[in-house]
Amino acid sequence: PTPDEPARSITNGVYTVFLNENISGLTNSELQTKVVNQATADLGTLNTQFDHVMLCLPPIAGFGGIAYAYVNWYLSVYKDAWCNYPSAQLHEIGHNIGLAHSNEGTTTYADQTGMMGYSYSSDEGPRQ
Repeated sequence: PTPDEPARSITNGVYTVFLNENISGLTNSELQTKVVNQATADLGTLNTQFDHVMLCLPPIAGFGGIAYAYVNWYLSVYKDAWCNYPSAQLHEIGHNIGLAHSNEGTTTYADQTGMMGYSYSSDEGPRQ
């Protein structure tokens, strides 16, 4: 950080990445790359220090869906408020640890009995 910027640290497992540029018009993939690159510049190589990293990206055009994760990898990416919903967190970290989607018949995400199916936009659910 420069003398005009506050010191940056991880607090309660949360680190805020500051990008000194306009992000409008970026795809989620482009923004993800910029955030990971800045976090790496600030903190060092992420996947050697942390088991799981959640990127909570601001709402931008072009972010289809609610979240995504890489199978057997450390990184999951969430669209804005979806970072706050446990079912989305469990679902995406499930992918990070190698789990696939839980379908009902031939319909993807239709299984609502576990976290690898449908995700809920609630911080108090689902209640089965």
